[in-house]
Amino acid sequence: MELREENYFIVRRGLEVLRNPIMIMLKDANEGVIGITAGKLAEEYRRHAMVFTNVTIDGREYYKGSARGYSDYDVKASFDRHAGLFTVYGGHTGAVGMTILPENFVPLAKALASDMEKASTIITDEALSYDLEIPADKIGEAIKEMARFAPFGEGNPMPTFKISHFRPTPKYGAYRKLLGDSGKMIKINGYGTEAVSFTKAQDILKVPEDAVLDFVGHLGIDEYKGNITYQITFLDFAPCA
Repeated sequence: MELREENYFIVRRGLEVLRNPIMIMLKDANEGVIGITAGKLAEEYRRHAMVFTNVTIDGREYYKGSARGYSDYDVKASFDRHAGLFTVYGGHTGAVGMTILPENFVPLAKALASDMEKASTIITDEALSYDLEIPADKIGEAIKEMARFAPFGEGNPMPTFKISHFRPTPKYGAYRKLLGDSGKMIKINGYGTEAVSFTKAQDILKVPEDAVLDFVGHLGIDEYKGNITYQITFLDFAPCA
Protein backbone atom coordinates (compact mmCIF):
# COMPACT_ATOMS: atom_id res chain seq x y z
CA MET A 1 0.00 0.00 0.00
CA GLU A 2 1.39 3.39 -0.99
CA LEU A 3 1.58 6.06 1.70
CA ARG A 4 0.44 9.11 -0.25
CA GLU A 5 1.45 12.57 0.95
CA GLU A 6 -2.16 13.76 1.18
CA ASN A 7 -2.74 11.22 3.96
CA TYR A 8 -0.19 12.77 6.29
CA PHE A 9 -1.35 14.90 9.18
CA ILE A 10 1.77 17.01 9.57
CA VAL A 11 4.50 16.97 6.93
CA ARG A 12 7.61 19.07 6.51
CA ARG A 13 9.59 17.93 3.44
CA GLY A 14 8.54 14.33 3.97
CA LEU A 15 8.81 12.11 7.00
CA GLU A 16 12.33 13.09 8.00
CA VAL A 17 11.09 16.24 9.72
CA LEU A 18 7.71 15.24 11.04
CA ARG A 19 7.01 16.45 14.54
CA ASN A 20 6.93 13.97 17.36
CA PRO A 21 4.79 11.89 17.34
CA ILE A 22 4.34 11.08 13.68
CA MET A 23 0.56 10.83 13.10
CA ILE A 24 -0.77 9.50 9.82
CA MET A 25 -4.31 8.86 8.65
CA LEU A 26 -4.63 6.20 5.94
CA LYS A 27 -8.16 6.23 4.57
CA ASP A 28 -9.83 2.85 4.05
CA ALA A 29 -6.63 0.94 4.90
CA ASN A 30 -6.51 -2.69 5.92
CA GLU A 31 -6.46 -2.72 9.74
CA GLY A 32 -3.79 -5.40 9.64
CA VAL A 33 -1.14 -3.04 8.21
CA ILE A 34 -1.43 -0.07 10.54
CA GLY A 35 0.62 -1.59 13.36
CA ILE A 36 3.32 -2.78 10.97
CA THR A 37 3.46 0.66 9.34
CA ALA A 38 3.69 2.43 12.71
CA GLY A 39 6.56 0.16 13.75
CA LYS A 40 8.50 0.79 10.56
CA LEU A 41 8.04 4.56 10.82
CA ALA A 42 9.16 4.63 14.45
CA GLU A 43 12.25 2.58 13.67
CA GLU A 44 13.28 4.45 10.52
CA TYR A 45 12.56 8.01 11.65
CA ARG A 46 13.33 7.59 15.36
CA ARG A 47 10.05 9.12 16.42
CA HIS A 48 7.00 7.77 18.17
CA ALA A 49 4.55 6.86 15.40
CA MET A 50 0.78 6.47 15.21
CA VAL A 51 -1.10 5.22 12.16
CA PHE A 52 -4.89 5.39 11.86
CA THR A 53 -7.56 4.23 9.46
CA ASN A 54 -11.28 4.94 9.37
CA VAL A 55 -13.74 2.25 10.49
CA THR A 56 -17.53 2.12 10.90
CA ILE A 57 -18.98 0.74 14.13
CA ASP A 58 -22.76 0.57 14.57
CA GLY A 59 -23.21 3.02 11.73
CA ARG A 60 -20.81 5.64 13.15
CA GLU A 61 -17.33 6.51 11.88
CA TYR A 62 -14.34 6.10 14.17
CA TYR A 63 -10.58 6.20 13.70
CA LYS A 64 -8.80 3.01 14.69
CA GLY A 65 -5.08 3.38 15.32
CA SER A 66 -1.88 1.71 16.38
CA ALA A 67 1.00 3.46 18.18
CA ARG A 68 4.64 2.42 18.48
CA GLY A 69 7.15 4.12 20.75
CA TYR A 70 10.81 4.83 20.14
CA SER A 71 13.59 4.41 22.71
CA ASP A 72 12.38 4.03 26.30
CA TYR A 73 9.53 6.58 26.26
CA ASP A 74 6.37 5.19 27.91
CA VAL A 75 3.67 5.69 25.27
CA LYS A 76 1.02 4.00 27.39
CA ALA A 77 1.60 6.40 30.29
CA SER A 78 1.17 9.36 27.95
CA PHE A 79 -2.12 7.89 26.72
CA ASP A 80 -3.25 7.42 30.33
CA ARG A 81 -2.91 11.17 30.88
CA HIS A 82 -5.38 11.83 28.06
CA ALA A 83 -7.75 8.89 28.50
CA GLY A 84 -10.79 11.10 27.84
CA LEU A 85 -9.79 11.51 24.19
CA PHE A 86 -10.09 7.77 23.50
CA THR A 87 -13.17 5.65 22.98
CA VAL A 88 -11.05 2.67 23.95
CA TYR A 89 -7.31 1.96 24.15
CA GLY A 90 -4.93 -0.58 25.58
CA GLY A 91 -1.40 -1.88 25.35
CA HIS A 92 1.96 -1.54 27.07
CA THR A 93 4.97 0.77 27.27
CA GLY A 94 6.04 0.50 23.64
CA ALA A 95 2.83 -0.32 21.75
CA VAL A 96 -0.78 0.79 22.12
CA GLY A 97 -3.93 0.17 20.10
CA MET A 98 -6.80 2.65 20.20
CA THR A 99 -10.11 3.82 18.80
CA ILE A 100 -11.05 7.51 18.78
CA LEU A 101 -13.75 9.78 17.40
CA PRO A 102 -12.65 11.76 14.32
CA GLU A 103 -13.09 15.07 16.16
CA ASN A 104 -10.51 13.95 18.75
CA PHE A 105 -7.74 13.37 16.21
CA VAL A 106 -6.29 16.90 16.28
CA PRO A 107 -6.68 17.39 20.07
CA LEU A 108 -4.90 14.07 20.59
CA ALA A 109 -2.05 15.09 18.28
CA LYS A 110 -1.57 18.35 20.18
CA ALA A 111 -1.74 16.69 23.60
CA LEU A 112 0.79 13.97 22.77
CA ALA A 113 3.14 16.41 21.02
CA SER A 114 3.13 18.57 24.15
CA ASP A 115 3.89 15.55 26.36
CA MET A 116 6.75 14.39 24.19
CA GLU A 117 8.24 17.86 23.80
CA LYS A 118 8.36 18.25 27.60
CA ALA A 119 10.02 14.84 27.92
CA SER A 120 12.55 15.34 25.13
CA THR A 121 16.25 15.68 25.82
CA ILE A 122 19.37 15.64 23.68
CA ILE A 123 19.56 12.04 22.56
CA THR A 124 22.81 10.22 23.21
CA ASP A 125 24.64 8.14 20.65
CA GLU A 126 23.35 5.01 22.43
CA ALA A 127 19.72 6.02 21.81
CA LEU A 128 20.13 7.68 18.39
CA SER A 129 22.04 5.37 16.10
CA TYR A 130 23.85 6.36 12.92
CA ASP A 131 25.45 4.55 10.03
CA LEU A 132 28.73 6.43 9.65
CA GLU A 133 30.71 9.21 11.33
CA ILE A 134 32.39 11.86 9.19
CA PRO A 135 34.10 15.18 9.92
CA ALA A 136 32.22 18.26 8.72
CA ASP A 137 34.86 19.02 6.08
CA LYS A 138 34.09 15.69 4.35
CA ILE A 139 30.37 16.34 3.79
CA GLY A 140 30.81 17.03 0.08
CA GLU A 141 32.63 13.75 -0.45
CA ALA A 142 29.97 11.86 1.49
CA ILE A 143 27.14 13.37 -0.59
CA LYS A 144 28.91 12.40 -3.83
CA GLU A 145 29.35 8.85 -2.54
CA MET A 146 25.68 8.71 -1.50
CA ALA A 147 24.63 9.49 -5.07
CA ARG A 148 25.93 6.08 -6.13
CA PHE A 149 23.27 4.40 -3.97
CA ALA A 150 20.27 6.61 -4.81
CA PRO A 151 17.32 6.69 -5.06
CA PHE A 152 16.49 6.25 -1.39
CA GLY A 153 13.16 5.06 -0.11
CA GLU A 154 11.46 1.88 0.99
CA GLY A 155 14.00 -0.93 1.14
CA ASN A 156 16.88 1.54 0.68
CA PRO A 157 16.67 4.08 3.53
CA MET A 158 18.74 7.24 3.48
CA PRO A 159 21.87 6.79 5.62
CA THR A 160 22.15 8.61 8.92
CA PHE A 161 25.46 10.30 9.71
CA LYS A 162 27.18 11.65 12.75
CA ILE A 163 28.83 14.85 11.53
CA SER A 164 31.59 15.98 13.85
CA HIS A 165 33.13 19.41 14.38
CA PHE A 166 30.73 21.62 12.43
CA ARG A 167 32.00 25.15 12.87
CA PRO A 168 29.31 27.87 12.48
CA THR A 169 30.29 30.73 10.17
CA PRO A 170 28.48 34.08 10.06
CA LYS A 171 26.53 34.88 6.90
CA TYR A 172 25.39 38.46 6.45
CA GLY A 173 26.53 38.98 10.04
CA ALA A 174 24.45 36.13 11.53
CA TYR A 175 25.47 32.64 12.63
CA ARG A 176 21.90 31.29 12.73
CA LYS A 177 18.37 32.17 11.65
CA LEU A 178 14.98 31.09 12.98
CA LEU A 179 12.66 29.79 10.26
CA GLY A 180 8.87 29.98 10.16
CA ASP A 181 6.59 31.12 12.95
CA SER A 182 6.66 28.09 15.26
CA GLY A 183 9.94 28.95 16.98
CA LYS A 184 11.12 25.36 16.49
CA MET A 185 12.90 25.60 13.13
CA ILE A 186 16.39 26.98 12.71
CA LYS A 187 19.21 27.22 10.18
CA ILE A 188 22.87 27.39 11.24
CA ASN A 189 25.30 28.79 8.70
CA GLY A 190 28.62 27.15 7.94
CA TYR A 191 31.27 27.45 5.24
CA GLY A 192 29.58 26.00 2.13
CA THR A 193 27.22 24.05 4.39
CA GLU A 194 24.12 24.81 6.42
CA ALA A 195 22.56 22.79 9.23
CA VAL A 196 18.77 22.80 9.50
CA SER A 197 16.45 21.51 12.22
CA PHE A 198 12.66 21.61 12.32
CA THR A 199 12.40 20.77 16.03
CA LYS A 200 15.58 21.80 17.86
CA ALA A 201 15.68 25.60 17.60
CA GLN A 202 15.03 26.29 21.28
CA ASP A 203 17.75 23.81 22.30
CA ILE A 204 20.24 25.35 19.87
CA LEU A 205 19.52 28.84 21.19
CA LYS A 206 20.83 27.76 24.61
CA VAL A 207 24.26 27.13 23.07
CA PRO A 208 26.72 29.93 22.16
CA GLU A 209 26.20 30.82 18.52
CA ASP A 210 29.81 30.18 17.57
CA ALA A 211 30.06 26.84 19.44
CA VAL A 212 31.47 23.95 17.42
CA LEU A 213 28.82 21.23 17.15
CA ASP A 214 28.36 17.54 16.43
CA PHE A 215 25.17 16.53 14.60
CA VAL A 216 23.30 13.32 13.90
CA GLY A 217 21.15 13.55 10.79
CA HIS A 218 20.87 13.29 7.03
CA LEU A 219 22.83 14.95 4.25
CA GLY A 220 21.52 16.62 1.14
CA ILE A 221 21.92 19.52 -1.28
CA ASP A 222 20.03 22.80 -1.34
CA GLU A 223 20.12 24.38 -4.81
CA TYR A 224 18.86 27.93 -5.29
CA LYS A 225 19.33 30.02 -8.42
CA GLY A 226 22.18 27.79 -9.52
CA ASN A 227 24.01 28.01 -6.20
CA ILE A 228 24.59 24.72 -4.38
CA THR A 229 24.89 24.48 -0.61
CA TYR A 230 25.47 21.24 1.28
CA GLN A 231 22.78 20.71 3.89
CA ILE A 232 22.59 18.78 7.15
CA THR A 233 19.05 18.05 8.33
CA PHE A 234 19.86 17.17 11.91
CA LEU A 235 17.84 15.04 14.28
CA ASP A 236 19.95 15.93 17.29
CA PHE A 237 23.16 17.70 18.27
CA ALA A 238 25.69 18.23 21.01
CA PRO A 239 28.44 20.81 21.53
CA CYS A 240 31.88 19.39 20.89
CA ALA A 241 33.71 18.40 24.05
